[in-house]
Amino acid sequence: MIGKDLPKSNIRNNDFINVVFGRRATRFMNPDFKVDREEIVEIFSEMNACTPSAVNTQPYKFLVIDSDEGKKKIDSIMRPPFDRDRTTSCSFAVVVFADRKWIEGFDELYQNEITIVPDYPEMMVPVTYEWYEELTAGDGSYLDKSINFQAGQASMMLQCICRAHGLNTSVMDAWDPELLTDLFGIDLERYIPEVVLTIGEHRSCDRALPLHGRPFHHLGLADDSRPGAA
Repeated sequence: MIGKDLPKSNIRNNDFINVVFGRRATRFMNPDFKVDREEIVEIFSEMNACTPSAVNTQPYKFLVIDSDEGKKKIDSIMRPPFDRDRTTSCSFAVVVFADRKWIEGFDELYQNEITIVPDYPEMMVPVTYEWYEELTAGDGSYLDKSINFQAGQASMMLQCICRAHGLNTSVMDAWDPELLTDLFGIDLERYIPEVVLTIGEHRSCDRALPLHGRPFHHLGLADDSRPGAA
């Protein structure tokens, strides 16, 4: 399904400026607010249709957790005091993974693509397999760089889609992801854990702080050492 064919039945905010520039990380969420699974599926359908990926390979996977038991499991591997107790109050949590073996599902993705775009070039199949071989050559660092970047795009698009649904989100990475195997049976040789997203409705006590990008200061560079500075 492509973007124009999506039902968009639960879009509550179609103000571009508000969706993009009004988004804030929401630390405190209303534990009584729940998003039903039908809308969760709709959110991911919209995200998949709108997120760009190389040759539409979609090299990412998502662990979606909306049960109390599952949210407690995720909470148990978050590191206090930073991110503990946040997954238990959200409506649902999402763990984003980059998929090192996305090639295994490429044929199916290609078949789906040509039903939508009949003139999708057949030459993309052998070219994509050759590209995957190049990415996995050596230590596989080129592959990881490629899929980590694309999983990041999916994570950001997911947050924007959620905001369009009138939901709040937050990103967390203070955790012990190696425990995902024991808790959820995740194959960490294949799937690279990226971030945990919490999604729901903010509580009134939440106070969002604006963040300002400092591309040079965080590297320890003085103002006069910036490229192009006199």
